[in-house]
Amino acid sequence: MNDAADSTRVPRAPKLVDALIPLLFLVLSLVAAVALFGGDATAGPVQLAMFFAAAIAGLVGYKNGHSVAAMTKAAVDSVGSAMGAIYILFAVGALIGTWNMSGTIATMAEWGIKFLNPSFFFLTVAIVCALVALGIGSSWTVMGTLGVAFVAIAEAQGLSAAMAAGAVISGAYFGDKMSPLSETTNLAPAVAGTNLYTHIRAMMATTVPSILITLVIYLVLGMHAKPVAPVPPAVAETAINYEFNTGILTMIPLVVVIGLAVRKVHPVIAILAGAITGGTEYCSRGISLDMTNDAKYLAMLGCASVDVTDRKPAGKFAIEVTGAQEVAMRAAINASTATAVSLLHGSGAGKQVLLHIPRAVRLNPKYEEYEGALLFSNDFNAEPVAGNDEVRIVVL
Repeated sequence: MNDAADSTRVPRAPKLVDALIPLLFLVLSLVAAVALFGGDATAGPVQLAMFFAAAIAGLVGYKNGHSVAAMTKAAVDSVGSAMGAIYILFAVGALIGTWNMSGTIATMAEWGIKFLNPSFFFLTVAIVCALVALGIGSSWTVMGTLGVAFVAIAEAQGLSAAMAAGAVISGAYFGDKMSPLSETTNLAPAVAGTNLYTHIRAMMATTVPSILITLVIYLVLGMHAKPVAPVPPAVAETAINYEFNTGILTMIPLVVVIGLAVRKVHPVIAILAGAITGGTEYCSRGISLDMTNDAKYLAMLGCASVDVTDRKPAGKFAIEVTGAQEVAMRAAINASTATAVSLLHGSGAGKQVLLHIPRAVRLNPKYEEYEGALLFSNDFNAEPVAGNDEVRIVVL
């Protein structure tokens, strides 16, 4: 159909059947994908099901008088409206890496083992995660930081890790939905054309009773929980202190994130600030990095392209460490534990460049001499977290 004919189409209200057709197709396709492919369904079949469901939705829209141009614009606008959440997801990835590296998560786990009563553990987890998510507006941040610590505490106390994870998710999602700082909570009223706080008050009718019922359930489960082979607190604390630097100073990143959230700073900025303050700073000779891409120029009749294949970024860095830090690093390297690595170059706003590797797997630890100083060096392989994000370069 030409553009002129397409622009003259007059949309009409859909029937209930129209709305149900793509939804039912999607549900049945997802069920079939999982039944046929099992755990491999996410490697392609699920994506195909979603693609064909979207195509069917487009056909239903066209049948109801919507033009191709209008539906294309609506699709682009929908993707654009989700960019805020995508930026938060990237920032959360950096935050989780630096908090794990610096000992922030380990300190929370150590304090939890010391002070949390197993009988009220699940109730406390849900309440704490709800309050923190309400303050910072990001359930992903809570689940990736506090959530990791709480699950570790549950395992140390001989409690169900799965139940602890459920308490984390319950509290985090409640706080996220009720927070005026949440991207999705702001997105919904913006799309619907209503006020933010009107939207929050409307959600309270269902979310508040839900969380209250959930808290009662977790209280009952905790009171009847029977710890199985709990790790003695002294042993757990010794293991944590062997692997990580813990203490009050490692909680500075958490204070920074909550403080910025209270001051209503944009969530992306608040989370990135928490990520940057969460890293342990070392004197170093810099980072050598080899992207090791295989680039091929393909010239053919009617088109030309450059194929970049065999991405295996790798590198090396040498830093000055204390004896305790070296012991912790060697243990992490021997366990193939991934960590985030960043290099900040320059001084002053607008004159700094941050090289950030969100997931580096270190190997080959050794000593290296530089001008009479003995440095601890290791090689590393940069692995992606989401897509081709092995290396990120940010101008600050």
